[in-house]
Amino acid sequence: MGLNIRASLEEDLRDLEEKLLRLASLSKDALSKAMKALVHQDQDLANEVINSDDFLDDLTIELDRTCVEVIARRHPLARDLRTITTIMKMIVDLERVGDLAVNIARIVLAIGKEPFVKPLIDLPRMAEHAQKMLDMAIEAFLERSVEKAYEVCKMDNMLDDLERQIVSELFFLMLENPGRTLKQGVQLMFVARHLERVGDHTTNLAEKVIYMITGELVRSSEIR
Repeated sequence: MGLNIRASLEEDLRDLEEKLLRLASLSKDALSKAMKALVHQDQDLANEVINSDDFLDDLTIELDRTCVEVIARRHPLARDLRTITTIMKMIVDLERVGDLAVNIARIVLAIGKEPFVKPLIDLPRMAEHAQKMLDMAIEAFLERSVEKAYEVCKMDNMLDDLERQIVSELFFLMLENPGRTLKQGVQLMFVARHLERVGDHTTNLAEKVIYMITGELVRSSEIR
């Protein structure tokens, strides 16, 4: 590969990484705002998350198209090709994180100003942990760190444990007083489920980073 072609490809790769970072930032921001809207029962903020989803979707489409164009124009090989195809796969998971944030925002609108059936303690903990996982997955990508990617996969256990705990507590509340707690209890269970799914998509990111660096297909279930 000539020096000029190599320099052009490296510039394209930097551009793709910058756009991926922007997409990751938007997805994480949407999740953060959705959870803040839930905790404070802020319907305006929930609507902001929902309305911003089109912009996130547009960026997703643009980034995927750019990846295809780089492959067609530069004909990358080996590690470079693996990097671009990894970015294309990571786009899907980051877009899904944004979708899950929208789902939580819609639950905020459904609950409205109705008093919570139980204090929101563990759901914000889940969200904070999920955001830490997202940060570490992107760091693993940027630093080409297999170790950090493995750590992300191990961190998912905490989200699974918190989801089971939250669902169990809400289930017993609903049994004790179904008339008062049933509808909202189910909605809060869905929030826990959405946050657990954020963790799943984040471990997907980590798996893809490991493949990008090593060429090996690894499942997070094998790491945990």
